[in-house]
Amino acid sequence: MSKAIMVHEVGGPEVMKWEEHDPGQPGEGEVRVRQTAAGVNFIDVYFRTGVYKAPQMPFALGKEGAGVVTAVGPARTVSRSATASPITASPAAMPKRWWSRRTRP
Repeated sequence: MSKAIMVHEVGGPEVMKWEEHDPGQPGEGEVRVRQTAAGVNFIDVYFRTGVYKAPQMPFALGKEGAGVVTAVGPARTVSRSATASPITASPAAMPKRWWSRRTRP
């Protein structure tokens, strides 16, 4: 089990909760990433405050990050060296479901 700053409702900084988060196993075409760095940027603030509708509730803060692939979903081929290499990601490159499925160290 990992930890994440989760948002369960729209609001101010008080709605951010540091809690246990089980990202589960990646689905088809997904990977699970152990983040070593996460960026909390304007899009996170916009989702939290309701300026933009979040793709789902609850969601984890940190839509941009870098880390290491720890699991690969079915129907995805990833080389052994790729799973040991650092990766970076942004929401534009990832499926919406990924936003709540990544892990934290």
